[in-house]
Amino acid sequence: AALRGALGIDVVVTRGEQGSEAATAAGTHHQPAFQALAVDTTGAGDCWCGTLAAALDAGQDLPAAMRRASAAAALAVGREGAATAMPTAAETEALLASA
Repeated sequence: AALRGALGIDVVVTRGEQGSEAATAAGTHHQPAFQALAVDTTGAGDCWCGTLAAALDAGQDLPAAMRRASAAAALAVGREGAATAMPTAAETEALLASA
């Protein structure tokens, strides 16, 4: 929230196993991480950011986009590699539906 105040823009921070935080003009939001057995964390942040951007572009609000990004990142860390570990939209949707 302090960074948002200093910069005057919305700020989102990822915290790995501790989830992610957003500070916006409307307030703050914490998105817990989905439980995952981490095999390889390479690319997890890229997966999270890409999924967040795609969800926002599709019209989701920030909390929903953060939840989707967290689900995708949880799937990604359960696999080895970076690009090969990225989940499909259907895999992400299945995790969201089961949570």
